[in-house]
Amino acid sequence: MKCSKVRKLVSAYLDGELGEARAREVEAHLAACSDCRAEAEAVRRTLDLLGEWRPVEPRLGLEALRERLKQRAPRTWQPVLPIPRWAAAALALLSIWAGASLGLRVPQAPPAKAPSEHQIASAVGLPQYDDLVEASLAHGIGEPSPDAKGAAR
Repeated sequence: MKCSKVRKLVSAYLDGELGEARAREVEAHLAACSDCRAEAEAVRRTLDLLGEWRPVEPRLGLEALRERLKQRAPRTWQPVLPIPRWAAAALALLSIWAGASLGLRVPQAPPAKAPSEHQIASAVGLPQYDDLVEASLAHGIGEPSPDAKGAAR
């Protein structure tokens, strides 16, 4: 039998869980192999130590929970920053106000540049005139009102 196979079976061998034939194979290998024999002895010592522990009885229910809570060290509340509560509240309100005022600010668009007379003449459909006043007089767009005609005479 190979060492790897024996090492897998050592715990079952020591617990008496192997059949007679398999147990004899493991014993024969342990008698011949010092490495596996040392490992089996280490497992045996570990099992002996575990056998010395007294068994733990599980306790369930509300009483067990209360007892565990009593055994815990009481927790004390420790503030993150050593400042008074009113100062922390004021700082929180100030932060909220600053965030809201910065977030609600509407970006202002730069003022639009006034169009030139040539652009206005093109928009009105009189692109051949460079002067808007000349175009308006030529086509009667900006005729003075009748009151202004009478006042001019």
